[in-house]
Amino acid sequence: MPSATIVHRSSAHSAYATSSGKVLLAGMGDEEVRELLSRIGMPARTPNTITDPDAFIEQLAQVRNTGSAFEVEEMEIGVQCVAVPVPSDEVRLALSMSAPSARMSPEVSERAVELMRETAIAVAKDLTRQAAR
Repeated sequence: MPSATIVHRSSAHSAYATSSGKVLLAGMGDEEVRELLSRIGMPARTPNTITDPDAFIEQLAQVRNTGSAFEVEEMEIGVQCVAVPVPSDEVRLALSMSAPSARMSPEVSERAVELMRETAIAVAKDLTRQAAR
């Protein structure tokens, strides 16, 4: 029987614990991220949440290098997420996917990143066309 998990991820205060937040924060400089984290704090949402600013900055370096971010039960136990940036010079946007951990194998994550990158490029092109009107 299919299961469903509803995850609310709208708070800027939890950006450090979400894949889409990591993608967006990776677009900022390290010092700017550190300043933000010092203001909002990094309380653990689960035992897997990264709460050390240095470890988080290291993870952002990986996000910048790979162009994708992962979140493994950092915001909610039993849920994993992956995100990619939507290419844009004007605004920071991210596309993310969440799934129950039991269904988010490394193969699923890799395929999701491929598909989301293609979709992110299509979204960016569509937004550019819309802005040109």
